[in-house]
Amino acid sequence: MQQFRIGRIVGTAMLAVGALATTGCLGDSSPTDVDITDEHVFAVGVRISQQLYNVALLAEDSENADILVLADSIAARQEAQFDAFFELGMTARESDLSQYILGQTNQLRNYLSAMTGEEFDRNFIDALITLHEDAIGYIDDDLLPIVVDADLEAELYELRGILTADLISAQVIQVEIGPPTT
Repeated sequence: MQQFRIGRIVGTAMLAVGALATTGCLGDSSPTDVDITDEHVFAVGVRISQQLYNVALLAEDSENADILVLADSIAARQEAQFDAFFELGMTARESDLSQYILGQTNQLRNYLSAMTGEEFDRNFIDALITLHEDAIGYIDDDLLPIVVDADLEAELYELRGILTADLISAQVIQVEIGPPTT
């Protein structure tokens, strides 16, 4: 069976949808070798879409028109991608990585909740960039090399294309508003 090494668990966000089955949940997010199936890959793809959709909704606190437009676009595209995943008719099976992604959005929501104005905008866009880079890495390094189902593989490529386009847009905004101050 294929082995899946979750050694690169970094990032900053989470989702709140309990629609996925928790069979096969591996516990904490420490690096673990796991026998991975397409159901695990499916769960991670769904979690990535959910995460970016929910994080995009956090932008409602922004006063920056470019961020609001990007967030609306991300939310719409991820909602459509989420639907496309579920049209595959697969059953999700959780893993450390899918659970980790699930846990991130609340952390990000809590982190950004105390911020306003330019501080919020800079930290929001920085987190959005990190999430997109991480998601692309998960797809390239962890999911595509092991996916078996051709339709699931096609959806992962579709998601990767969406992520890449949104990442570029977020990077343009970051150049305009500047990185977070520390």
